[in-house]
Amino acid sequence: MYLSKLLLNKNCAQARADLGNPYNMHRTIMRSFPTPLSEDERVLFRIEYAISGENAVVLVQSMEEPNWEKVEKLHNDYFAQEPMSRSLKTLKFKNGDLFRFRMRVTISKRVVYKNSGKSQRISLFSEQDRIEWLNRKAKNGGFSLMGERLVVRDAPYRNFLIKRENENFRATLNMVDVDGQLTVEDGEKFLECFMQGIGPAKGLGCGLVSLAK
Repeated sequence: MYLSKLLLNKNCAQARADLGNPYNMHRTIMRSFPTPLSEDERVLFRIEYAISGENAVVLVQSMEEPNWEKVEKLHNDYFAQEPMSRSLKTLKFKNGDLFRFRMRVTISKRVVYKNSGKSQRISLFSEQDRIEWLNRKAKNGGFSLMGERLVVRDAPYRNFLIKRENENFRATLNMVDVDGQLTVEDGEKFLECFMQGIGPAKGLGCGLVSLAK
């Protein structure tokens, strides 16, 4: 497993286009990985929004080491500095480990309409619904949250276009940034959760969990 830190050049038109559209960002990032992907690959990323006038940081987590030279060859001014990658292959967690964390997620649920039988994923906006969603994900992921240290805030509201062949689809993605402290309850289960990411929309910049002691 690898973690990459990308500093994007604010003067590059492609970088600005990617920062404004998570689907575009996903396509650019995936150019650094082989096609087809291996079965166990899971590429996660998160845009760390910069202060106005500064270069933005993008974090990318993957099972295989990415080749960022492929992006540089397409857009030679895309990066403000050489991308940095480090291996997480020796990463392990023990029961009782305590971490500060940050993640961006899409908090939602799937509803099924009785009349049509069709389903739709809808965003959850109330504080109670969001906290309950986070606690369910924590329980399933082998960790617990310290509720008094939890900070949940809306990330930039996303309306963007997805271009596929000759059609454009308008999409809406309600991202939420979450900061707080967690305790590892099951080391193996939490490692799997960490590798796979949390919640839906993982290909659009959600799900990556950052940890600090």
